[in-house]
Amino acid sequence: MPAGVKYDMPPEIDRELCDVESIYRPKDGGWDLDRTGLAEGLMIPPFAPLYCDKVERKAYLVKNVRVVEEAAAEATSVKIAKGSAVDGAIYLTDGTNVVTVSAIDKTSSEEYDTLTVTALTAKIEKGKVLTEAAGSSDGNPKRTANRVNYDWRKVEAGQTVTAVAAAYSVMEDNLYMPISEWDKETLTSRFQFI
Repeated sequence: MPAGVKYDMPPEIDRELCDVESIYRPKDGGWDLDRTGLAEGLMIPPFAPLYCDKVERKAYLVKNVRVVEEAAAEATSVKIAKGSAVDGAIYLTDGTNVVTVSAIDKTSSEEYDTLTVTALTAKIEKGKVLTEAAGSSDGNPKRTANRVNYDWRKVEAGQTVTAVAAAYSVMEDNLYMPISEWDKETLTSRFQFI
Protein backbone atom coordinates (compact mmCIF):
# COMPACT_ATOMS: atom_id res chain seq x y z
CA MET A 1 0.00 0.00 0.00
CA PRO A 2 1.44 3.40 -0.94
CA ALA A 3 2.47 5.65 1.94
CA GLY A 4 -0.31 7.89 3.21
CA VAL A 5 -3.12 5.94 1.53
CA LYS A 6 -5.74 4.59 3.90
CA TYR A 7 -8.44 2.31 2.56
CA ASP A 8 -11.93 2.33 4.11
CA MET A 9 -12.05 -1.37 4.93
CA PRO A 10 -14.29 -3.12 7.45
CA PRO A 11 -12.51 -4.01 10.71
CA GLU A 12 -11.09 -7.47 11.20
CA ILE A 13 -13.21 -9.63 13.49
CA ASP A 14 -13.02 -13.26 14.46
CA ARG A 15 -16.69 -14.10 13.93
CA GLU A 16 -19.40 -13.06 11.53
CA LEU A 17 -21.77 -10.51 13.09
CA CYS A 18 -23.93 -9.37 10.15
CA ASP A 19 -24.14 -8.91 6.41
CA VAL A 20 -21.06 -6.68 6.18
CA GLU A 21 -22.24 -5.10 2.91
CA SER A 22 -25.36 -3.79 4.69
CA ILE A 23 -23.45 -1.78 7.33
CA TYR A 24 -24.22 1.93 7.12
CA ARG A 25 -21.90 4.37 8.88
CA PRO A 26 -23.13 7.95 8.60
CA LYS A 27 -20.56 10.52 7.56
CA ASP A 28 -21.30 12.64 10.64
CA GLY A 29 -17.96 11.80 12.24
CA GLY A 30 -16.94 10.05 15.43
CA TRP A 31 -18.46 10.29 18.89
CA ASP A 32 -16.62 11.05 22.13
CA LEU A 33 -16.84 7.99 24.38
CA ASP A 34 -18.23 8.74 27.84
CA ARG A 35 -16.01 6.70 30.18
CA THR A 36 -18.14 7.23 33.30
CA GLY A 37 -18.63 3.87 35.02
CA LEU A 38 -16.42 1.99 32.54
CA ALA A 39 -13.26 0.20 33.61
CA GLU A 40 -10.11 1.75 32.15
CA GLY A 41 -8.72 -0.58 29.48
CA LEU A 42 -12.06 -2.32 28.78
CA MET A 43 -12.26 -3.37 25.13
CA ILE A 44 -15.59 -2.39 23.58
CA PRO A 45 -16.40 -4.88 20.82
CA PRO A 46 -18.03 -4.39 17.42
CA PHE A 47 -21.82 -4.16 17.59
CA ALA A 48 -21.82 -3.26 21.30
CA PRO A 49 -24.99 -1.23 21.95
CA LEU A 50 -24.45 2.54 22.11
CA TYR A 51 -26.65 5.47 23.01
CA CYS A 52 -25.40 8.42 20.94
CA ASP A 53 -26.41 11.87 22.18
CA LYS A 54 -26.58 14.04 19.06
CA VAL A 55 -26.51 17.30 21.03
CA GLU A 56 -23.46 16.54 23.21
CA ARG A 57 -21.81 14.37 20.51
CA LYS A 58 -21.18 11.72 23.17
CA ALA A 59 -21.57 7.94 22.97
CA TYR A 60 -22.59 5.96 26.04
CA LEU A 61 -22.10 2.19 26.22
CA VAL A 62 -25.41 0.50 27.10
CA LYS A 63 -24.59 -2.03 29.82
CA ASN A 64 -26.39 -5.29 29.08
CA VAL A 65 -25.71 -8.77 30.47
CA ARG A 66 -26.99 -12.19 29.42
CA VAL A 67 -27.95 -14.65 32.18
CA VAL A 68 -26.36 -18.06 31.48
CA GLU A 69 -28.05 -20.08 34.23
CA GLU A 70 -31.48 -19.69 35.82
CA ALA A 71 -31.34 -17.77 39.11
CA ALA A 72 -34.10 -18.75 41.53
CA ALA A 73 -36.08 -16.32 43.66
CA GLU A 74 -34.10 -15.56 46.84
CA ALA A 75 -30.79 -16.25 45.02
CA THR A 76 -27.87 -14.02 46.00
CA SER A 77 -25.81 -14.60 42.85
CA VAL A 78 -26.47 -14.55 39.11
CA LYS A 79 -24.23 -16.14 36.48
CA ILE A 80 -23.77 -14.03 33.35
CA ALA A 81 -21.87 -14.39 30.07
CA LYS A 82 -18.28 -13.21 30.00
CA GLY A 83 -17.38 -9.90 28.36
CA SER A 84 -19.85 -7.55 30.03
CA ALA A 85 -19.05 -3.94 30.90
CA VAL A 86 -20.37 -4.37 34.45
CA ASP A 87 -17.53 -3.68 36.86
CA GLY A 88 -18.97 -3.40 40.36
CA ALA A 89 -22.06 -1.92 41.98
CA ILE A 90 -24.92 -1.35 39.54
CA TYR A 91 -28.68 -1.75 39.26
CA LEU A 92 -29.89 -4.10 36.51
CA THR A 93 -33.45 -4.66 35.32
CA ASP A 94 -35.44 -7.24 33.40
CA GLY A 95 -38.33 -4.80 33.01
CA THR A 96 -40.15 -5.95 36.12
CA ASN A 97 -37.53 -6.52 38.78
CA VAL A 98 -34.56 -4.36 39.71
CA VAL A 99 -31.50 -6.38 40.69
CA THR A 100 -29.04 -4.67 43.05
CA VAL A 101 -25.51 -5.79 42.17
CA SER A 102 -22.82 -5.21 44.77
CA ALA A 103 -19.88 -6.99 43.11
CA ILE A 104 -18.79 -9.10 40.15
CA ASP A 105 -16.41 -12.06 40.09
CA LYS A 106 -14.69 -12.27 36.70
CA THR A 107 -11.86 -14.63 37.65
CA SER A 108 -13.27 -17.76 39.35
CA SER A 109 -14.67 -19.30 36.17
CA GLU A 110 -13.49 -19.28 32.57
CA GLU A 111 -17.06 -19.91 31.37
CA TYR A 112 -19.06 -17.19 33.13
CA ASP A 113 -18.91 -14.22 35.53
CA THR A 114 -20.85 -14.16 38.79
CA LEU A 115 -22.79 -11.15 40.05
CA THR A 116 -23.28 -10.82 43.80
CA VAL A 117 -26.81 -9.48 44.29
CA THR A 118 -29.28 -8.78 47.06
CA ALA A 119 -31.82 -11.61 47.32
CA LEU A 120 -33.90 -11.77 44.15
CA THR A 121 -37.65 -11.20 44.46
CA ALA A 122 -38.38 -13.38 41.40
CA LYS A 123 -36.48 -15.93 39.34
CA ILE A 124 -34.49 -14.86 36.30
CA GLU A 125 -34.54 -17.30 33.41
CA LYS A 126 -31.52 -18.51 31.47
CA GLY A 127 -30.95 -16.41 28.33
CA LYS A 128 -32.64 -13.30 29.74
CA VAL A 129 -30.87 -10.02 28.92
CA LEU A 130 -30.69 -7.56 31.81
CA THR A 131 -29.81 -3.92 31.28
CA GLU A 132 -28.68 -1.09 33.55
CA ALA A 133 -31.72 0.23 35.42
CA ALA A 134 -32.67 3.89 35.70
CA GLY A 135 -32.55 3.61 39.50
CA SER A 136 -32.79 1.33 42.52
CA SER A 137 -36.58 1.19 42.30
CA ASP A 138 -37.09 2.08 38.63
CA GLY A 139 -37.44 -0.94 36.33
CA ASN A 140 -36.93 1.12 33.19
CA PRO A 141 -33.57 1.05 31.37
CA LYS A 142 -31.11 3.87 32.06
CA ARG A 143 -30.32 4.07 28.34
CA THR A 144 -31.25 2.18 25.21
CA ALA A 145 -29.20 1.84 22.07
CA ASN A 146 -29.85 4.02 19.05
CA ARG A 147 -26.67 2.84 17.28
CA VAL A 148 -24.00 0.17 17.69
CA ASN A 149 -20.21 0.33 17.81
CA TYR A 150 -18.31 -0.26 14.56
CA ASP A 151 -15.00 -1.75 15.69
CA TRP A 152 -12.91 -2.62 18.74
CA ARG A 153 -12.23 0.37 21.01
CA LYS A 154 -10.24 0.54 24.24
CA VAL A 155 -11.66 2.62 27.08
CA GLU A 156 -9.05 5.33 27.64
CA ALA A 157 -8.80 9.11 27.79
CA GLY A 158 -9.74 10.83 24.53
CA GLN A 159 -11.25 7.72 22.94
CA THR A 160 -13.83 8.13 20.21
CA VAL A 161 -16.13 5.58 18.59
CA THR A 162 -17.60 5.17 15.13
CA ALA A 163 -21.30 4.37 15.25
CA VAL A 164 -23.21 2.09 12.89
CA ALA A 165 -26.65 3.48 12.05
CA ALA A 166 -27.99 0.44 10.17
CA ALA A 167 -27.14 -3.21 9.46
CA TYR A 168 -29.03 -6.26 8.26
CA SER A 169 -28.87 -9.96 9.08
CA VAL A 170 -27.33 -9.23 12.49
CA MET A 171 -26.48 -12.62 14.01
CA GLU A 172 -27.63 -12.11 17.56
CA ASP A 173 -26.03 -15.31 18.87
CA ASN A 174 -22.61 -14.17 17.58
CA LEU A 175 -22.60 -10.75 19.26
CA TYR A 176 -19.92 -10.08 21.87
CA MET A 177 -22.35 -8.03 24.01
CA PRO A 178 -26.09 -8.76 24.05
CA ILE A 179 -28.78 -6.49 22.65
CA SER A 180 -31.89 -6.13 24.84
CA GLU A 181 -35.50 -6.04 23.63
CA TRP A 182 -35.54 -2.32 24.56
CA ASP A 183 -32.50 -1.76 22.33
CA LYS A 184 -34.21 -3.50 19.43
CA GLU A 185 -37.15 -1.10 19.76
CA THR A 186 -34.96 2.01 19.69
CA LEU A 187 -32.67 0.66 16.96
CA THR A 188 -35.87 0.29 14.92
CA SER A 189 -36.08 -1.44 11.56
CA ARG A 190 -32.67 0.02 10.63
CA PHE A 191 -31.29 -3.19 12.21
CA GLN A 192 -32.53 -6.64 11.27
CA PHE A 193 -31.77 -9.42 13.77
CA ILE A 194 -31.70 -13.11 12.86
